[in-house]
Amino acid sequence: MSSKDKISYWFAGAALLIGFILTIAGFIVAPLGVIDNSVLWVLGQCFVFAGGICGISLHIKGTTEELKQQIINEIKK
Repeated sequence: MSSKDKISYWFAGAALLIGFILTIAGFIVAPLGVIDNSVLWVLGQCFVFAGGICGISLHIKGTTEELKQQIINEIKK
């Protein structure tokens, strides 16, 4: 795994952690047990960010592996 991938996954993990912390903090502060819409919006954005990082990198890796196999098969012919 390259350093670029490691940094991307660290940012994705940090975004998820921040989203969870904000959600828990929403339960703790007054009024208790009520989460404001802005907290839910930030949590959703953290999920989208983390999913985008992980999904894009996995898609690119899968596509490049498929392309490599096609090239190898064409060379063998």
